[in-house]
Amino acid sequence: MVREFCFLLALPLIASQSCTWQDFAIQYDGATYFTVSSANDTCTCRGAVVAGPGRSSFAGNISVQGRADLLGALAVTGTATFSAATSFIGPSSTFSGPATFSGGTSFTGGSNVFSGAASFTGATAFSGASNTFSGPAAFTNSMSVSGAASFSSASTFSGTATFQNTPPMIVNPLFFTGVSDGTTQRNDRGYIQRDFYVWNSYQSVASSCVHLKTNILTNSGGMYRFTLEGYGFAASANIDSVAVGYAYASTNNIAYNSVTNNGWGVLSQYKSADAYVTLKFTMTDSYYVGFTVSAYQTHTSHTIGAPIQILDQRFPSCTNF
Repeated sequence: MVREFCFLLALPLIASQSCTWQDFAIQYDGATYFTVSSANDTCTCRGAVVAGPGRSSFAGNISVQGRADLLGALAVTGTATFSAATSFIGPSSTFSGPATFSGGTSFTGGSNVFSGAASFTGATAFSGASNTFSGPAAFTNSMSVSGAASFSSASTFSGTATFQNTPPMIVNPLFFTGVSDGTTQRNDRGYIQRDFYVWNSYQSVASSCVHLKTNILTNSGGMYRFTLEGYGFAASANIDSVAVGYAYASTNNIAYNSVTNNGWGVLSQYKSADAYVTLKFTMTDSYYVGFTVSAYQTHTSHTIGAPIQILDQRFPSCTNF
């Protein structure tokens, strides 16, 4: 089969209507801009894309269904969808709207910015110096970061997450569906999720609280155990707390429950206004506080039938959900 290419040599593409790239491969090597200027435009490519060192700018949406290799800077204002393996090699990649990457993605450029929700389904690697996630990010498979990483919204990691050089700056907690290496142990006795959730703070807020709303409905009949383990820098103290309980269907409330605080900070639990079991950790100061959460459902007939998740979190207010 003869593969065709479309070459755009140093010429900007300015679209007044939607542009559709056909089923052949697209290659451009412009030294200036490859630009779609209208916010209403959608560019769709069903073949492969090879982009040269010129800067690519899309004010509208972009959808690439074949493999893409982008050597220049890229900026997408609308929705970005990459359905096959993609390599971003340019000095910067900026996605202002929602971005979906489905085929395995590598970012080797210097700066990668995701302002909207970002979803990564294949193995994902970031080797650039700066990686900023302002919107929620979801990683279904393994991901690795060798440069700086900043997460401003709660993000989910279902596979292995590796931060090789610089620890991530986390404003809202990361959420691991299993333990930090992406596994949730399950057998006929229930679910064991070690260190499935990470929370930390770099702010100094006196008399502050963090609330973690779980997916355990208070009428679900689930029996559970939570452990919080970590370090409170300001107090030079260990964090070691345990909460157990029974989401009792007959009363739609938390029953047969207790909390043990073996270290710094005070863990408690309560029923949220929308009837979910919620953990509350109270601190004298939140400056450089970090802890992990582990969850255990070890009674076969009294699980919620799925791994435990953190649905929402609140900080630093001590007002209950």
